[in-house]
Amino acid sequence: MKRSICGFSFLMGLSFLLSSLPVEVISAQDQDTFKEQIENFGKKKTNKMPVNYTLSEAKRNGDITPGNMTEKQKKRILEFKENVKNKKTDFIRFSSFSKGGIAPIIKEYQFNGEIIYYRYDSTRSVNSSQKVVEDYCKKIEYLDKPFKSTFLTNCFYNESIEF
Repeated sequence: MKRSICGFSFLMGLSFLLSSLPVEVISAQDQDTFKEQIENFGKKKTNKMPVNYTLSEAKRNGDITPGNMTEKQKKRILEFKENVKNKKTDFIRFSSFSKGGIAPIIKEYQFNGEIIYYRYDSTRSVNSSQKVVEDYCKKIEYLDKPFKSTFLTNCFYNESIEF
């Protein structure tokens, strides 16, 4: 019982923080411009990952592996954020593995200098509802307190996406 209350409190706090993110209402004209930017995004670096993608393959490919994160990977995350801030194109992939190093959930972010393409793929995971989610976002927002989280905002389909 205690555990579910803590989880509920955490979710309520996170919900409050997300609701406090600045949300810009996109006009119909801006929406059309955004659609045009999406159509002209260019080639996506998203790789079609093999069905049996392993932790060792992810590390060889330079993926960020939460739960097994190295200092080099932490620096790579900061580099990606800086590149977005400085409008420099970049690509980064996160591969989260279940216990035993199998069944990854993959999150990819590609910045083309204007917008961030986001792709979430849980089709290999046994414990998750299998799906692929894609979106395009214009901003990266940082929440300093209390969770020090980063979110993509001003997205085409979603209000915000956790980075």
